[in-house]
Amino acid sequence: MAQTVQRLTTYSRHEEAFEQSIMILDKRDYTSDMPVFVKEAVRAVILRDGRLAVQQSSRGDCKLLGGGVDAGENFTEALCREVEEEAGLVVKRGTIQGIGRIEEIHRDIFLPEQIYHCFSYYFSCEAEEKQIEPHMTQSELAKGYHLEWVTPEEFVSANAAYMTDGWIERDTRFVKQWLI
Repeated sequence: MAQTVQRLTTYSRHEEAFEQSIMILDKRDYTSDMPVFVKEAVRAVILRDGRLAVQQSSRGDCKLLGGGVDAGENFTEALCREVEEEAGLVVKRGTIQGIGRIEEIHRDIFLPEQIYHCFSYYFSCEAEEKQIEPHMTQSELAKGYHLEWVTPEEFVSANAAYMTDGWIERDTRFVKQWLI
């Protein structure tokens, strides 16, 4: 790529897990002279009785809980905020462990004249039994997202028809690689 990508956040406590567990999804649908938009995101792998906490849409596809790291936030803060916003679950901070990273590189779907380079950091963690009111985005509400608990196999099966959506391919490949 034309530009050097720099890490926006430090993850020293989890660095070894991220360096050893990397998957790169590069569509190579861009040219090296295009500007690069870099995003960092966190994804929660919350297992309870063999089931994953996910956001499931009204069409039936699933995604892991998580999203972008805001300016000034560390990974723990972002993970806890995203899980609360999307599912109303409260993460037990002492249980957070880095388990993997996926890099996505492709032409940006919103600004096709630039490259989208997203670093998704995956964390296993536990959630408290109590729930709070979720605060989803308008886009999540429009897609009918809601909290569901599914097995890893149900996750993969639910997403089979939607693998052309980048976020579904990313999370499904993660679940296949690390959980099945």
